[in-house]
Amino acid sequence: MKQAKIFLIYSIILLSIAIYSNIAVAISIKTNRIIFNENKQQEIVTVKNNTNVEQSYIVTWLHYKMQNDKNGKLKLLSKYEQIKGINWADDMIRVEPDKFTIPPHSQKQIKLSVISYPPPKTGEYRTHLQIKTITETNANASHAAIANAGIVTPIFIHHGNLTAKAEIKDTKINKFDNKYLIDFVLARQGNISVYGNINIFCVGKVIAEVNGIAVYTEVNQKNISIKIPNKLPPNCNELEIKYISLPSDNIFKGQIITQNKIKIPDN
Repeated sequence: MKQAKIFLIYSIILLSIAIYSNIAVAISIKTNRIIFNENKQQEIVTVKNNTNVEQSYIVTWLHYKMQNDKNGKLKLLSKYEQIKGINWADDMIRVEPDKFTIPPHSQKQIKLSVISYPPPKTGEYRTHLQIKTITETNANASHAAIANAGIVTPIFIHHGNLTAKAEIKDTKINKFDNKYLIDFVLARQGNISVYGNINIFCVGKVIAEVNGIAVYTEVNQKNISIKIPNKLPPNCNELEIKYISLPSDNIFKGQIITQNKIKIPDN
């Protein structure tokens, strides 16, 4: 059976989110999230200009709050706010250079450095790095203007005794038009966010994947819905739902964060 892959985009999580005006993939970077800690306080980020014209860029910080609603979507804050459960990291990080120009189809490296460590409190500090264009393309170029094209990447600073747990609970399965919909709650405990990929197995086969799912520190849970688009394998009577960390995760190190099972109801 062909493996089904389902990618849910929760505003900016768990992946980098590009914002484009007229040209897809106008700018790209070779990382989707950055974590600093006592053993890592510098990161080199490669920025690539994928257009046919020279582009100038500026680096800024954005603040996102995960909503305490059904789906845990991210909300862009219009101004700096103190939010319960969030420690902002803007003042702890320096970017060099923060303005630069890249020739067409070329790339440039920028350096991110933690300039204030350790932070005052144990736990997680967070911000989002935005790299966006500050010029338009030549009006005579073959492509349209792409002012404000950009990319956003979450950045975390971890310090001290870090704790994180997750649980898959309140699992439900429904069938519509011979296809199954899986609903469950992904709950979080601890002083840092959790991030990983969700794989759904049946008789040892992956039948669905949801990549880049995060639960940030300001909320305790989010609701997840996954549609199984293809026919289930023969003898598939039970689904295994696994939330799996990335190999770069300092706590879970690519292992299963949490898992649960659900029986498939009789037709």
